[in-house]
Amino acid sequence: MTAQLIGLGVLALTIGLVVAALELNQRLPRPPAAHRGDADTRRLLTDLGHARDREWQRRSDPFPAQRRHRDELAQLELQSLHQ
Repeated sequence: MTAQLIGLGVLALTIGLVVAALELNQRLPRPPAAHRGDADTRRLLTDLGHARDREWQRRSDPFPAQRRHRDELAQLELQSLHQ
């Protein structure tokens, strides 16, 4: 009975460590692929990464027209303050 409890404890600990390692792996930032290859490849990968980020932001914005309108109003307000 004691051996079974010890085995069960070791199994639970192992599963816990595996889950913790997987969660930590998901949280760590990945080094960009731009660190590899020649200058043209790095530049291309960087540009593609920026384009992907812009597209992600564009798709994630639920109200793009309202945000644009708000930004235009803020810009006009800043211009009027400078005058």
